[in-house]
Amino acid sequence: MFLKGLGGGFLKTGSPRILFSLYILFFSSALSGYSQDAASIAAGSHVLGKNAGIRLSAVLSINDSSGIKERGIDISLDRTTGGSRILASVTRPAFLRNLKVLQLSEGGNTETWLKNSQGVRRLSSGTNSEGIFGSDFTLEDLSHFNPDEYTFALMKDSSGTTHHIEARPLGSSTYGRILIRIDKVDGLLSESIFYDRNNLEMKRFSADKIGTAKSGERYVRTAVIVRPDGRQSMLDITQYDTDVKFQKQFFAKGNL
Repeated sequence: MFLKGLGGGFLKTGSPRILFSLYILFFSSALSGYSQDAASIAAGSHVLGKNAGIRLSAVLSINDSSGIKERGIDISLDRTTGGSRILASVTRPAFLRNLKVLQLSEGGNTETWLKNSQGVRRLSSGTNSEGIFGSDFTLEDLSHFNPDEYTFALMKDSSGTTHHIEARPLGSSTYGRILIRIDKVDGLLSESIFYDRNNLEMKRFSADKIGTAKSGERYVRTAVIVRPDGRQSMLDITQYDTDVKFQKQFFAKGNL
């Protein structure tokens, strides 16, 4: 089921939220309790790299019982303000080119706007965990965890090369908890499992392929989200640019 009027069925209600595959390695009994370090680690995690200005092009594929659908998308991400500003837009097929989603996060506040054929409208905070452009990816999947919206706990099996963290939403959310695996060296988000409030798995995110920018920074080049019903969303980055300097009004709502 989809939210009526929000991009012609491209934001889904009651369905999963953030990125992708492989994760059932952790259990709540393994938690070591709340840790401020866990919050800092989660807030510093990333999928698209830590560069302050990123612009990319990608192919977004959705594979479900009705077949495979593809969208070409552009994503711009700016972190120079202390928070994050992210703009995602559809470039193909032509009849979906008017679809855009803008999210601004700063000082613990997050605001999201959607542009579709009916105009521009602000989305409620409860839709921040909903998929974009018909997929199971969310903008939060592609930017960062807001530490003010979750409690975090570092799990006892956080050894080797990755941190294992449990995140629990503080406000209204379709998620009950998220189990996360983050690389200890550069903060790359490698896996996440999302559970509902009845502790049933909703979706799994995995970093399938890793890319390296010209600067040497790593980013997730191909990400996959798989749901228990077999539906799969894949984001495959085809062009990746860093050190992008965005004009002051680039992320303004009036430019949607």
